[in-house]
Amino acid sequence: MKNLFQFGRLPRRPFVARLSLLVLAWALMCLAAAYLPTSGHAGQQVWTPPLGSGERQAIIHALRREVKALHGLDVRFVITHLKVKDDWAWLQTRPQSPDGENSYEDIAALLHKTNGAWRVREIPCAEPDNPDCLDGPNFFRRLQGRFPEAPGEIFPGF
Repeated sequence: MKNLFQFGRLPRRPFVARLSLLVLAWALMCLAAAYLPTSGHAGQQVWTPPLGSGERQAIIHALRREVKALHGLDVRFVITHLKVKDDWAWLQTRPQSPDGENSYEDIAALLHKTNGAWRVREIPCAEPDNPDCLDGPNFFRRLQGRFPEAPGEIFPGF
């Protein structure tokens, strides 16, 4: 059997170039897997789902359903804070009517993803000067006492 490289039919340089590209692609995929957030994996980094992403829409939709059930309002949200880690999310919003004509009291919520769906676990009160409400000095410490699995990194000012 003849050596194909000897007769120049399969030059070595294109083979080496292709192999180098494959190794480079593999290394980039490994780096991406190590640094990009992935949903549903314990120990993931804190992240904010980007605008238009399915994860962001699912979180917002869960809160929108809750607001509709509690207050009978159809709202759209202006997001002021959204952080996610380990299937927990903390969301702070400025709700508005769908046409943007009316604004409502700010809403914050702790959400948890179970069985692939986001669910509101708590919507804190927002009364000023009430130590049990969102602006209370120990609110987040008490919240973590009720939900010890929720990572503190998702809360503002962590």
